[in-house]
Amino acid sequence: MQKMKCKSIHKKLIFFIDGELSSNKNQKIEEHLSTCQECSKLYQELKSSLNVIEKEKNPKTNPYLYTRIKQRLDDINESSSKPIFAIQQIKLFQPALVSFIIGLGIFIGISIGNFYPLENNNIAESQSEQYYINDLQQEHVEYFLLNNE
Repeated sequence: MQKMKCKSIHKKLIFFIDGELSSNKNQKIEEHLSTCQECSKLYQELKSSLNVIEKEKNPKTNPYLYTRIKQRLDDINESSSKPIFAIQQIKLFQPALVSFIIGLGIFIGISIGNFYPLENNNIAESQSEQYYINDLQQEHVEYFLLNNE
């Protein structure tokens, strides 16, 4: 029966240390701890562990920590603002550069077109040649073969 009582005490030890149990349960646990060496040892270890955790929750702060962090952030902001400004200028001139390249392409195309003028005589000759080439399409092959026999 002692082991069963120890197990139930082990489950309640954290709440006992935190003071979350009723006074009746607190009294029963204190009585058990005074008689049981195992539970008393576990209680002492648990209490010391929780005290260490409590001390570590509130570390001492360095009074100059904030000023050092703020200074580093200011340094980063100052150094990064210069390249960002250059990138923004490039983005501003990008549409103008694209427009200039398109205009230059159109100008070169017109210049090349004016450099090689069209000859009207060549067009007339090529149209008459096309007529003779397409003449075969006007007559059916079957009709041509039937009349040759």
